[in-house]
Amino acid sequence: MFSFKKENPEKLCEQIWREHEAYIRKFCEYKLQSQKDLVDDCVSEVFLSLLKALKNNTEINYPKAWLTKVANNKITDIYRNKEKQVEREVALNEETLSGSYYDIYNFQEVTDEQIEQIKETILNELNETDRSLIENYYIKKMKVKEIASLYNLSESSVKVKLFRARKTIIYLSKKELEKFS
Repeated sequence: MFSFKKENPEKLCEQIWREHEAYIRKFCEYKLQSQKDLVDDCVSEVFLSLLKALKNNTEINYPKAWLTKVANNKITDIYRNKEKQVEREVALNEETLSGSYYDIYNFQEVTDEQIEQIKETILNELNETDRSLIENYYIKKMKVKEIASLYNLSESSVKVKLFRARKTIIYLSKKELEKFS
């Protein structure tokens, strides 16, 4: 156990780094096998969190356990962010539709013209704000922070509005596609 209150946070962080860096690096390498390029970033973020905690006089009785928990949280965040990024980048095409909602309901062949008509119907049923939010986020690939500043909203408000707009789009899409079943 360390004496945390009397020592210089930078010096203490360096001492903990020397003792536990190899372990945390191996832990991150094991957990991030599919993301090896992010191991160094993860390790750095863990020890930056440690330094920040020490500067805030956070009591850390078991540094190895604390570092492992922080590393695990950082890794979870990395995978969550990767999943969100993949969800945004997946194109809607025949390969992504096979084995999904499209096949379950045995829809007839839907022509490109009908798809365009469905798209227009859905977009017309969205209000102006939802339509522009969807366009900025999915088509222009703007970040939530950028959209928030553009509309003078908080980031959480933008996220809520995007969530609700997606739910509306899903509902309207199902309703329109059911016409073809």
